[in-house]
Amino acid sequence: MVCSVRLNSENISTQYSFFFLVGSNEIKWKPETICTDLFSEYPGLEDLMKKQLRGVTQGVLIFSRSWAVDIGLQKNQDVVCDALLVADSECPVLFTVVRGTSCVTSGTWRETARALKQKLVNDGGCTSRVCVIPQILQLNGTEDQTAVEENEVPWQETLHDSTSLYPKSYILTSRDIPAFLRALVIVVLGFKSYLSDHLGCEIFNLLTLKQYELLSKNLHKVRKLFVLGLPGTGKTIVALKIIEKIKNTFHSSADEILYICENQPLKDFVPSKNCQAVTRAAFLEKDFPHVKHIVVDGAQNFRCDEGDWYQRARSIVKRSGGIFWVFVDFFQTTYPYDCGLDFSKMVPQEWLTKMVRNAKEICHVMLNLMWKIHQTRNIGMPYEVLEELLKQAECAHSLPGSFRQHYVRPDELAKHVAELCKSYLDQGYPLRDIAILCSTQPDAEQFRRELQPELERQLSKCRVRGALGLAEDVSKDVIVIDSIRRFSGLERTIVFIINAYTPLDHIFDNLVLCAVSRANINIHLFNCKKRYF
Repeated sequence: MVCSVRLNSENISTQYSFFFLVGSNEIKWKPETICTDLFSEYPGLEDLMKKQLRGVTQGVLIFSRSWAVDIGLQKNQDVVCDALLVADSECPVLFTVVRGTSCVTSGTWRETARALKQKLVNDGGCTSRVCVIPQILQLNGTEDQTAVEENEVPWQETLHDSTSLYPKSYILTSRDIPAFLRALVIVVLGFKSYLSDHLGCEIFNLLTLKQYELLSKNLHKVRKLFVLGLPGTGKTIVALKIIEKIKNTFHSSADEILYICENQPLKDFVPSKNCQAVTRAAFLEKDFPHVKHIVVDGAQNFRCDEGDWYQRARSIVKRSGGIFWVFVDFFQTTYPYDCGLDFSKMVPQEWLTKMVRNAKEICHVMLNLMWKIHQTRNIGMPYEVLEELLKQAECAHSLPGSFRQHYVRPDELAKHVAELCKSYLDQGYPLRDIAILCSTQPDAEQFRRELQPELERQLSKCRVRGALGLAEDVSKDVIVIDSIRRFSGLERTIVFIINAYTPLDHIFDNLVLCAVSRANINIHLFNCKKRYF
């Protein structure tokens, strides 16, 4: 847990410098990519915002297409954008720019400011007095003309008038701003891992710059997207977060959003409050009359010999005019089948290359495996693309972790694994931190029978009773024993890989990579016949 805290501090400082670093004697407009897009879409918006900043000399103006969506609320369709001003000698101000007046009369813009203030304190850990003053601006007329209608829009005070509504203790100084912005980084970029939440861990995570850019895209324009990601870059996290954004942006019900993956355990893990979740096989068998938006995860291991899943999904989304995002990692291809994707038609594309889900030592092993996979040229996609992905790959942190290989006799394997499990439990790790992965389900069932009596010898029977589970039990306090493929998309702190093999030698490295990438901190790789590396 000490390592996790250090990692969080590094990430906050890095993301803070990327997003919200304040310059001296100037107002920074951030993030630049969102500003550029918004000013291109809405001529006159930039001038409108400049008028609000007269007299303000130092701070940062932080734009979002919807601060409401960013903090988990539903978007008002009249809102063009929001901009949060954090300035020296001012109270923080949230400008909400609208097209019509329904947002003005409904007062939802005030709710966004109130919710943001609460999150700065509760999630961001802001300890000083905090306020967020709501101000609403109206963007009127044609594309080349904007105006503020004073008779329709309240809160037309100057910033100094707004500041006067609060005691001086609420006014930010140059010393207060860094702490306020660090809290804001946690609110905007922070998430708790879906797995860590269910497993009871308190490890806090931050979105990378690229992940944030993906989630900040204008979904009204980027309706179709293919996201190519390396192992450990948080593809499933982004896939589930984009589902939340779809729900809040379009006011969609869970029945209108479909998440498709290949394996049942991952499907069972996806929160049902936000979407329907199905496997590819179930998607081909059932009808989904209410679905408008589809997110596909792990498409590299789909197969099209049982039906053209891609064309069916595409036709559903085209009919409804909805969102269709596909997440794929060709390095983790573990099925020797055509996945149903034509790379030449996978446009537009975005790449995720910053590895955030695994310790540094594990990332190093994963990169070596990926270069081996690239050199063998056994994946059906352009190898210049694989090479470019690898050239951009980097580990996003310095959390060390460990990767250990063990060569043991077959009759000592279960005993050795049981001893290591006991050692971790004695150090304070819970059962829910450990996964044991085998090549196939029958292999996993056999090893379960061998490990059970060894654990009973090492531990008291009361600790062993009910201690072993399947991939479906990933959210429970048990040691998971299952196949590598069934654990795809899931994760645990400590992973044991038992006698990895496949009759198809050309995807052996892919299978090992898939298993290694499931571990956050520690890997133990066992083989009774030979050393892997």
